Amino acid sequence: MMIDDPSHEGPLSFCPLDDNEVPRAGDLVALDAEFVTLTPEEKSSGRNGRLITVKAAVRLVGRVTCVRGWGPRRGVPFIDDHISCEEEISDYVSKYSGIFPGDLDPTQSSHHRTYKKVRHLVDVGCIFVGHGLKNDFDMLGIVVPSDQVVDTVHLFHLPHWRLLSLKFLAWYFLDKHIQKECHNSNEDAGAALELYQIYLDLEAQGTVKATLAKVLDQARSPQPKETNTTDATTDDAIEPPLGKEAEEVEEREVYEHIQVQGAV
Repeated sequence: MMIDDPSHEGPLSFCPLDDNEVPRAGDLVALDAEFVTLTPEEKSSGRNGRLITVKAAVRLVGRVTCVRGWGPRRGVPFIDDHISCEEEISDYVSKYSGIFPGDLDPTQSSHHRTYKKVRHLVDVGCIFVGHGLKNDFDMLGIVVPSDQVVDTVHLFHLPHWRLLSLKFLAWYFLDKHIQKECHNSNEDAGAALELYQIYLDLEAQGTVKATLAKVLDQARSPQPKETNTTDATTDDAIEPPLGKEAEEVEEREVYEHIQVQGAV
C-alpha cells in the first residue's frame, strides 16, 4: 500500500518505497502529524472575570508524514498524506500546521487510508521517532507499544525542567532554523530523526546529562550561542504542554515562549 499509492496525483512531496525497502521489525520511521481545527474552543467569563474554557476545540489530523530511518535513502519521506475532511474546517491553524485551504483534497487521501499505512508499520514492528508522538498517535487513534516509540521530547529532558521544543533543539544541535513561517511535517520528522542520532552519539560517549545541562543553560540565557548562521536567543525553547493542554497552547503563541532570534 505504500509502494504504489494511486491516491496521489501530481508532484509528490515524498518518494514511495520500492520493492527493496519493505519495512521490517526494528526499522526506524520518523513520524510527524499536523492538525486543523474543526470547531473552535468556547470560553466564558469566570467569577473572577478571567476567561475559562467551557468547551475544548475539536481538532482533526490534517497531514501525516513518515520519513525513512533506514537504508541508503534514510531521511527521505515515504508517506506524506494530506487527509481529507468532509466537514467544514473552522481554522487551518496554518502558522502551526503548515496546512492551507485547498490542501485537503478528498481525492488525495483519507483518514482511514493513512491509518492503515501507519497501522501496518506498527504491526510489522517499526520503531517510531518523533517529537511529542503521544499526541500524534492519540489523534490518529493508534496505540503503539512503548518499546516502539522514541520521543525526542523526553530524550532531551532533565527532571524538574520544562520540555524543550523541537525548534530550539534543531537550532542548538543541528544549526537548523525550522518552523520559521509555519510547521512542515517533512522538516519536523527529519529533524527528530537527526536529533535521535545526536542522542545516540551522546549516549555512546556518556555525555548525555552534561550536554543537557549546557542546553538548559542556553535555554535560560538571553545571550546567543556562537553560530556561523543567525545569532539566536532562547525565546522558543519551551515545548508546550502535552495532552489536553496542548490543544490550547499550540493555537496560542505560548508555543513561541522561547524564540530563535531572526527565525521568525
